[in-house]
Amino acid sequence: MGREGKEGGYYLISRAVGKVSLASMLLAILLLSSMVGLAALIKPVAAAPESLTCSPTSGYVFTSVVLEGVGWGYLATVKIYFNSTQRGVFEYIRDVTTNATGGFKVTVSVPPVVSGEYTWYAVEPGTQRAAKADFTVEEGINLDRNEGPVGTIVRVYGSASEWQSSKKVCIIFDKDKDGKLDAGEILTNVTSTANGVIDVYVVVPDVKGAPYYFYANKTSINIGGDLLPGNCYNASFTVESPIITISPSSGPVCSSVRVSGNYFKINYLVNITLMKGTTVEALLATNVPTNATGGFRATVTIPYCTEAGIYKINATDGINSAAQDFEVSSPSITVSPASAMVGETITVEGQNFAIQRDVTIYFSIRRTGARYELIPVKTVTTNAAGGFRATVIVPEVPNDNPTDMLQT
Repeated sequence: MGREGKEGGYYLISRAVGKVSLASMLLAILLLSSMVGLAALIKPVAAAPESLTCSPTSGYVFTSVVLEGVGWGYLATVKIYFNSTQRGVFEYIRDVTTNATGGFKVTVSVPPVVSGEYTWYAVEPGTQRAAKADFTVEEGINLDRNEGPVGTIVRVYGSASEWQSSKKVCIIFDKDKDGKLDAGEILTNVTSTANGVIDVYVVVPDVKGAPYYFYANKTSINIGGDLLPGNCYNASFTVESPIITISPSSGPVCSSVRVSGNYFKINYLVNITLMKGTTVEALLATNVPTNATGGFRATVTIPYCTEAGIYKINATDGINSAAQDFEVSSPSITVSPASAMVGETITVEGQNFAIQRDVTIYFSIRRTGARYELIPVKTVTTNAAGGFRATVIVPEVPNDNPTDMLQT
């Protein structure tokens, strides 16, 4: 029994082990077949060759340029250089790290070099990966902005072969737009670098809103000299004309009016007036300060003595002005009922009177001989819109009147 039991046990164990081995083998065969099948379907994709592009492909010194690369190593460090073999320039700019697909995108600035042909380089250290993109540094001047009000601070920068070896350069603003250098039109003088680069800040002078030009002389220039392309580099600039908005655009005397302005002289003072044609009827506000962009806000009041009609609310910084129409409304009343007996009550409603002022209601009696007599019947205060509503009693009137009229 024991032997048979052992043999039986051995036999049973052997069979169990045999079953496990067979299942493992079958699983391995199936997995291998699957991998072979997948390998047959999946073909290796060759990595894209590294490349570099730049946008824009030309510009002045200090221009912002977007460099974009593809086909580089995974999360690799790529070094950016700016180079001109002919001019002996090979300048390290910065490092950039690629993304999970081996790409990168970075914004860089053109170094302060003399104008000419250059190349952006990208190099991945420790590998053979390198690429380049051509770039032209333009000759002349550029501005950091091309429009703004009087008083705007403008950066003028650029490079030129004429300015190499530290030359004196005049920054000129042609105020009268006559194409000549006049007295007072040189904003500043700047000394260029050895590479012929200038970089300076100037202030837009007191001129009327219109297109103008900044100039930088190529060679020496005297008062009265022509600001021609052969003598100067130039860049256009538009001096913006002021504008105002008002709210409301109509109302009775004593109305409050909100006045907002833009593009006036920067960090300066503005006066606001009420005008009838070219005549100043009233000074509404003085020395209203403008901000760093030439804007302001103020609230003014239409004077009590102003007659009804169309006016202009005008704002000026002494150089440029802007205006908007404002209508001073005519007062009016309505009476209900239109006729009544002495001692009866009637309702009087008024519109467009002086705001929050006392108004006296009269009966106007035209006596014999065209002589008028005013009989006061009530005093009321107008509301914030210049209106009122009152009840009054018809007073005793003389017997010789042909006409009775209610007045305020």
